[in-house]
Amino acid sequence: MNSPDRPKRPSARPSQRPSVPPPAAPEPSESPARPSVPAPAASAAPAGGSARARVSARRANADAKKSGAKSHAADERVALVPEAAPAEPAKAVEAPSPAPASSPSSAPRGVFESQAVPSATRAQQGEDDDDIWRDSAPFPEAVGKSRAAAADSTDLAREIRAGMRPATRLARGSSASEPTGDAAAIGSAKSLLSTDYYFRQYGAHGMRSLSAEVDEFGLDPHVEESARPMLEALCRYYFRVHVDGLEQLPAEGRALMVANRSGALPWDGLMLRTAVRMQRPELPPLRWLSEDSVFHYPFLGVFMNRLGAVRACQENAERLLSQDKLVVAFPEGAQGSRKLYRDRYQLQRFGRGGYVKLALKLGAPIIPTAIIGAEDTNPVLASSKVLARLVGREHFPITPTFPWLGPVGLLPAPVKWRISIGEPIELDNYGPEAAEDALLVHRLNEQIRGILQGLLNQGKNARRSVLFG
Repeated sequence: MNSPDRPKRPSARPSQRPSVPPPAAPEPSESPARPSVPAPAASAAPAGGSARARVSARRANADAKKSGAKSHAADERVALVPEAAPAEPAKAVEAPSPAPASSPSSAPRGVFESQAVPSATRAQQGEDDDDIWRDSAPFPEAVGKSRAAAADSTDLAREIRAGMRPATRLARGSSASEPTGDAAAIGSAKSLLSTDYYFRQYGAHGMRSLSAEVDEFGLDPHVEESARPMLEALCRYYFRVHVDGLEQLPAEGRALMVANRSGALPWDGLMLRTAVRMQRPELPPLRWLSEDSVFHYPFLGVFMNRLGAVRACQENAERLLSQDKLVVAFPEGAQGSRKLYRDRYQLQRFGRGGYVKLALKLGAPIIPTAIIGAEDTNPVLASSKVLARLVGREHFPITPTFPWLGPVGLLPAPVKWRISIGEPIELDNYGPEAAEDALLVHRLNEQIRGILQGLLNQGKNARRSVLFG
């Protein structure tokens, strides 16, 4: 029976059931608003008809449960069908379900209609207000969906604050990609164990402390001045560097020094720069070219760059020589630093002679320079490809102390160094167009390699002890 203060809704949609003659409208009743109160005598159905209607309502409720709709007690929420319409089987219409997976319109609808229960009656029945709000038929479908989404968002916020486990969230149907307390902790732990995290942190610190006087290649005068006492102490007292042939270096103008790459760590370029500055301070500070693998070392790459190292490439070398700088190149490249101890002071292949082309193009003299002792500071016994893949590097050296002693094993041995600077090789008579002659470049490349290998053999044979020279 319909409430007296609301107009009666249509009993069925035209697309869901065939049209039937509308039943006679019952007289308004003064009974309470509960739908379970019997209708007046004029519209009351016989006892047999009432029982059949109740059975039909229960069957309709069972069908509604299979389709995902929430069932309610038929004897409290629906009105009985009058006897005047026996041609159509009685069906019940359920209220829209709050579940977002199924549409409320999929529930079967018949001549029985769900009725909204007044708030006073809801309070007496002790039902939850939110459930009645969503289950009431007069409200649109969008209201139920929006309230359901708001409830899910509230539950998600509570679970994130409580650090709910991912398995519990999956059991409740939440997305596994949403961050949880445990997932955030696991992600933080992985970040701390990754070397990229420390690269980013050190890079951010370097950018914050970056000096305004850094040149275009990365040299920071303030960092160099701060590290100068330590570097001079290493050069004078620890490595005891002795330099022969400093008079071969030009007092002004450009020059390209070609030296052997040595040791697991790039101490050679830094010590060569420090020794030349200490013994010939009138010369402009030299700059040395380092391969990309040096810049990939944690902390060491940025530190070397602030002290004067430049990334090795044709463009950087040409710009330095164009500014009349004294440049040091290591033609062996990364293969020189990966040499095993049994191959020490044996030059590797010099590549295609890019430094020769550059010297021919700019008319810079080439000065062979042999560094004895650097390959004994961190002797490489082997190289592990497995450990290199674990740390994300191409080369992982194994020395007598590393990785057995951890970072302490990277400290260099106190070996005496001897640096021999050969006579300059002038290339002015060839002309800049000779840089395109591949045969000439290859011949000069092998000639310079032979001169440098002779200086290495001479210095190696001249020393009496590795530690004392």
